[in-house]
Amino acid sequence: MLQRIILVAALAAFLAGLPLPASTVYADWTSWQGAVSSSTTVGFEGLTSDFTSYSTSAGLTIGDAQFLGLAASGGYQLWVVNPTAHPDHDFGSGSVLKGPAFSTASASILRILLPAATTALAFDLGTVDTASSVYTISLDTGEQFPGISVGARPDTAFFGITSSVAFTQADVLMTTGVKSVSYPILDNVAYGLAGSGGGTGDPPPQETPETATFLLVGSGLVCFWRWRRRPPQPAA
Repeated sequence: MLQRIILVAALAAFLAGLPLPASTVYADWTSWQGAVSSSTTVGFEGLTSDFTSYSTSAGLTIGDAQFLGLAASGGYQLWVVNPTAHPDHDFGSGSVLKGPAFSTASASILRILLPAATTALAFDLGTVDTASSVYTISLDTGEQFPGISVGARPDTAFFGITSSVAFTQADVLMTTGVKSVSYPILDNVAYGLAGSGGGTGDPPPQETPETATFLLVGSGLVCFWRWRRRPPQPAA
């Protein structure tokens, strides 16, 4: 029993030392850029003069970022739309990325896949609808950012974060909309590294105990366990 207690205690100490996701959310591009040391911005210009479909399992890859439109039906829906040919997709920023239609039956997700070291992400979010929509953004670290409200087109909302833990996936989920009428819109997708200089809005640094510390604690627990199990010494 004592051995189990020691093992559980050692595991708890190890898990307590692991860094937990801690993100900072920013209200606008200026504050986000002030908290990022380097970034890459993906626009969707020059890909089409009308609209082009990327509704496949491969989606659309630009540089080292990949975009997928996971439809509620189990298929794929993803397009790049040029507002010159489609004025109802004019958000004042040129061509945009259009994701899968909103569904009340199951989730339709516009997924962003990013490089392994990414700790900062921002984009402009809109909706192809004459009514407002609400979104939830989810990271593969387990963090979620619900209740992001976007007005009717051509309004957009800014979403930007920096994280203390790297992430490689962000899912954009429309939680309020009109079935087969509301479509998510993304533009100006920027990703990179959170600033390390303690700039405005930077998440606080996370201290992670070193491996040697864990070994020292574990060795001490084992020695204590062996000492408790030694046979009693005969009286002199």
